[in-house]
Amino acid sequence: MRKIISILVLILIVIISIYFIRDNLDEFNNIPKVSFSYIIPMTILVILTVFVNGLGIKVFGKYYDIKLGINEWFGLSSITAMGNYMTPFRGGVAARAVYLKKVYNLPYTSFLTTIAASYIVRFFVYGLFGILLSFIIFKSYNFFNKTIISVFFVIIIISFIALIIPPTFGKTKYKYLNYIIKVVNEWNIMRKNYSFLFKVLLFDTVVWILASLRLYLAFKSFSFEVPFLFVLLISILFMLAFFLSITPAGLGIVEAVIAFSAEAIGAGFLPGIYAGILDRIISTIVVFVLGSIFSYTLMKGNFKPEKLE
Repeated sequence: MRKIISILVLILIVIISIYFIRDNLDEFNNIPKVSFSYIIPMTILVILTVFVNGLGIKVFGKYYDIKLGINEWFGLSSITAMGNYMTPFRGGVAARAVYLKKVYNLPYTSFLTTIAASYIVRFFVYGLFGILLSFIIFKSYNFFNKTIISVFFVIIIISFIALIIPPTFGKTKYKYLNYIIKVVNEWNIMRKNYSFLFKVLLFDTVVWILASLRLYLAFKSFSFEVPFLFVLLISILFMLAFFLSITPAGLGIVEAVIAFSAEAIGAGFLPGIYAGILDRIISTIVVFVLGSIFSYTLMKGNFKPEKLE
């Protein structure tokens, strides 16, 4: 069902894109030349993003007394990113789950707890930063979008509830329901480890800043001058869209979010499209190169499992 939904959404996006390009063909014929001097720094930022996400994997592993070497946590981050680009609904995390289960015997329920924790903290951080940025932009540029601020408020309320007051459940006679209960109960324990949550929050913040710098350079490469405060806001929106990917890596959806966000703040719809597509191309190339390398090395078993004493 998930694959069917993903395919239908992707087909719909392709159809809409074809009609949009046809109706705006003159605009696309006048695409500004790309300044290739920005390609290398954007490539470095993509690698740094994979690296920081890998550090997050390392921290989650350490929480469960699993010591991952740099080849593992960086490799797993690369493989996960590549998998997300190949499958809908962020399917790349499945490869990481299987590896940690086979090599370190990490239960799938514990892995799901790490995913839930990552989402809750990430959404809370991005919602909070989104609200703060919206008010800073209002003060600096006299711009205020009710829809955007409403989205951030909803996100931060839901994630705050999950972060502060999740319920605790006892076991039931239903096997699969017990799996969900175990995840919730593990999260209840994990959320009280404040130093651990701070590290997760820190990594998510760094990833957001790296993505913002990348998008800023993407605009600059086409000679579009978009204030960095606006780019910070746009990047939050497109990262939220990416984490809720219906299509592989949010293909089409992320670009649309960037474009509509850029339009909403006055930067222009087509500049957002150009920047989003350029960022997509560079990210895809880097992720597939890294993912392919580490898929081979990790699956060959070159790195032996090692537990913390």
